[in-house]
Amino acid sequence: MKHIYLAFLLFGPFCIYAQSYTYKALDLDTSCFWIHSYYHYYPSQECSGEKTTIVEKDTLINSTSYYKLRTYTTQIGIVSGSICSNALIPFDVITFLREDTSAKKIYKWMGGSAEVPLLDFAKNIGDTLDIGLYSYNPIVDSIAIQTFNGIDRKMQFGVFGLGNLYATIEGIGATYSFPVSGYGEWHSPDFTLLCYSKGGVTLYPDSSTPCLKGPKVFVGLNDIPSLKINYTFNKNTFSIQDIGNKQVELFVYSIQGALLFEEKYIHSWYKKEFTSTFSPGVYVFSLRSGNSRLNFKAIIE
Repeated sequence: MKHIYLAFLLFGPFCIYAQSYTYKALDLDTSCFWIHSYYHYYPSQECSGEKTTIVEKDTLINSTSYYKLRTYTTQIGIVSGSICSNALIPFDVITFLREDTSAKKIYKWMGGSAEVPLLDFAKNIGDTLDIGLYSYNPIVDSIAIQTFNGIDRKMQFGVFGLGNLYATIEGIGATYSFPVSGYGEWHSPDFTLLCYSKGGVTLYPDSSTPCLKGPKVFVGLNDIPSLKINYTFNKNTFSIQDIGNKQVELFVYSIQGALLFEEKYIHSWYKKEFTSTFSPGVYVFSLRSGNSRLNFKAIIE
């Protein structure tokens, strides 16, 4: 990353580039990966560390081609509280992205036929960047061209929350909450880009910075006693046949880690169908009783 120079003239809310510039596509393949630091704080709960996102393959969903990405934990810093140890850390996050190069947008599949734009490089100064952070979504306050490893890339800059800086980078992604946008949203989602590599070359921040994938680590579950309970999940229906003398709680998370459903104070036989309020997809079920846990993934069709 050598220098930064402004390359636009303002006319009202629009910007016109002062020189010829060609859109730099993300153009993902299986050599691509991002490494991000993460931090999450919620009252009495805190976790931090490092995560890696890799591109596994391309796949068809509703006859549309997407890239399948997997995010996993590679380094643990602080871990405290049940949200961190039981929801955020142990599970891989699967994300499906597609790129529309003509519209200069990156879309995320949300299940069913729904998708949302995570990046939109066609937006101008004053536009809101819908990056999946809800009330934290920044407004573009400047646009520039910056050189990374000899390649000029368009960047959109903004500020969100309490003065946090945000920037998109064509062909790389964003400095914050990409591609794991929308994961860990309990008041202070925080996923900051450390580096991005493609084809064995570090494209961000620069080629002199090592960008190495760490091994996957499992934290939290190994220290939690396994819950012994008889359950079934069949045809979108979850049921518990025999609870014994236990009091059980049921939590259901999206594959991105968001809590979608909870049922507390289960004392006896229990049955729940998950088709009316859940879109088709993979979900994480967590059964808890005291300090014991039982976690599993299930597909709702």
